[in-house]
Amino acid sequence: TIKGCLPFCSKGAATVGLPPAWVDVSEEIASNVQRARVKMNELAKAHAKALMPSFGDGKEDQQNIEALTTEITNLLKKSEKKLLQKLSAAGPSEDSNVRKNVQRQLATDLQNLSMELRKKQSTYLKCLRQQMEGQDAADLEMNLNGNRPKEEDDDLDDMVFL
Repeated sequence: TIKGCLPFCSKGAATVGLPPAWVDVSEEIASNVQRARVKMNELAKAHAKALMPSFGDGKEDQQNIEALTTEITNLLKKSEKKLLQKLSAAGPSEDSNVRKNVQRQLATDLQNLSMELRKKQSTYLKCLRQQMEGQDAADLEMNLNGNRPKEEDDDLDDMVFL
């Protein structure tokens, strides 16, 4: 060899191969987890917007919420399936401890995201139900008071007619 030549110039140099296939799968799952987190933030904003009083019927907000929920759910299911099929199926190798640790971390991330999604949906539905009950109570009160809310009756009672 030539003096000063780097080790990779010699015949006995080790070749650097591609990472194991499970690394690609784990990176794809991690990317899906990140995309799901971004979508979860969008979903939280959509929930807040849908719960705000508005003059419209809210169908557009509901469609957006449904689309985001479906997209997040699909990302989580797709990732879980890959985690179970591809990452678990990887055979024994010298890096099996690393693979198992990565697999556990990804499974934990997916589980946490899934629980967070269920909690967000539950909270949103609870708030929506409370709004509907409040609206129904106000509508019932208006019907019982001759199409006027009770507050208007109180205002009328306070008026003095001359």
